Amino acid sequence: MATRLRYVSEKKAWSDGQALEFTGFIPHIGPNGGRVIIRTLHLYMDYVMTIATAAIQGEDLWRLFGKFELVKATGGTRWKLFGDQCRIAAYAWMPKGAVPESPDIAIGAGTAGTWAIPIPVAKPRMRDGEDFAMPADDFGKAVITSMGANDLDIGTSDVTFTSGSYYIWAECYEEVGKVKFYLDDYVKSDDLQSQAQTVLTGLDGKLQDLLIHARGASGGASLANFTDVTIDEPERLLQKTKRTELLHEYRVRTRNASNGTSAQGAEVTVDPFVQGTAVAIFLHDEFTSCWDGPYVERLKLDMTNTVTLAGSRVISRVVKPRDKDAANAQAVAHGVTGGVEVATAGKTHRSLGNFDKKLQPYLPMEAPVGDGKVKA
Repeated sequence: MATRLRYVSEKKAWSDGQALEFTGFIPHIGPNGGRVIIRTLHLYMDYVMTIATAAIQGEDLWRLFGKFELVKATGGTRWKLFGDQCRIAAYAWMPKGAVPESPDIAIGAGTAGTWAIPIPVAKPRMRDGEDFAMPADDFGKAVITSMGANDLDIGTSDVTFTSGSYYIWAECYEEVGKVKFYLDDYVKSDDLQSQAQTVLTGLDGKLQDLLIHARGASGGASLANFTDVTIDEPERLLQKTKRTELLHEYRVRTRNASNGTSAQGAEVTVDPFVQGTAVAIFLHDEFTSCWDGPYVERLKLDMTNTVTLAGSRVISRVVKPRDKDAANAQAVAHGVTGGVEVATAGKTHRSLGNFDKKLQPYLPMEAPVGDGKVKA
């Protein structure tokens, strides 16, 4: 049984470029005595601002959130992206139609409003995406870096920010009768180092997503000059692939293929991958399991571009191996006194020893609370 729960943080005032920490607003135990599990975090901002010269494009409201970080209780980071990069991640990892977009905000004085964006902690688009949900007892803090006072002066817009406040709405559920050991993924971004090549280090996990985004007005700058990409390190990870081929794969896998008479990219859409301001090199889908993907410590992107991709960044998502000792300690803390086993897709349980050692750190595990015996 999974009881839906929602918890709201306190509001914190906008302060030019300052990091605001949100902690302690999600209880560890739900109303039925089960663990509280975080599925999605919704970031909110109430704002008052004056807009002159030109309207703010709706896609750029994601920049109201300068940066978002999700930090574990043990200190590790789960998510660290700029606000406009959160928009790219949402399109890549949330179901079709689940990503909000604002209308353009017209010129005017004292314009007040509220804007919210989703942070998909669980990955609803992949197979068993709940494996990546986050137990509230593993939640350390959420950090929203306030937008800079001039961050919305994009294009010819001249924005004077009067006031604002941030808060977080946590969409959770209660897990009753068992303890599940969830998996960690790490979402981060790195600057493209040159027009032709970029080396990413410190990945140290199973690579499931790799996205490129060019920062710019209206949600991003054009990547039309991004011709193709090759990854030879690790060896033969990706043979030379054209941007048009990557777009076709994205549209088919996300159920977003064009089936109208408009020219490619001219149909009514603000999807950044379709508009050409983002490229998905690797992308999970409903057939992707938590253990899928190559283990990568570092990788080297070789790209063909006719111009420098100024302001572009690589967004990566890797699945981190589970710390077995930490999982065992967590089991004891939540009343599990016997063996913990792997929960299979067929709703059965098998001993961890039945699986390849290389897969074991990435498998979902669970056990009933109490005597620790796994249900048949």
